[in-house]
Amino acid sequence: MIAVTPIKKYKLVIFDWDGTVMDSVTKIVNCIRSSAESLNLVSPSDEAIKNIIGMSLEKAIDVLFPNNAAQHQALIKGYKHQYSVDTTPTPVFDNVVSVLGALKEQGIVLAVATGKGRDGLERLLDQSQLRHFFSATRIRAC
Repeated sequence: MIAVTPIKKYKLVIFDWDGTVMDSVTKIVNCIRSSAESLNLVSPSDEAIKNIIGMSLEKAIDVLFPNNAAQHQALIKGYKHQYSVDTTPTPVFDNVVSVLGALKEQGIVLAVATGKGRDGLERLLDQSQLRHFFSATRIRAC
């Protein structure tokens, strides 16, 4: 187990999911690109896509495709479909389980705040077997 310096002054620690708990960056980039390409749109750069991680999908599409508002709903639908079929690995980062365990052992309440949709987060909490660490989850609309 990794040694985590006691942080008793904190009662609550809130984690983002993508890029913090789970390494899902490559999958998100691939799915945005595929959604754009399926509509014959020019895909944003990998860097631009990485910069929207943490936003809600709707906001991310607004930021990435400001000149294609008429296709935003199709982009969102395409992304959701692609995310469900894409096989890009999304591993939990190394040492996440150890850190979460050490924080929980200190009596710190752990939570997740994410731009993911509720269904996606629920699925990943179960798949990653991390649900038991978190006392609360919150879906952000940002």
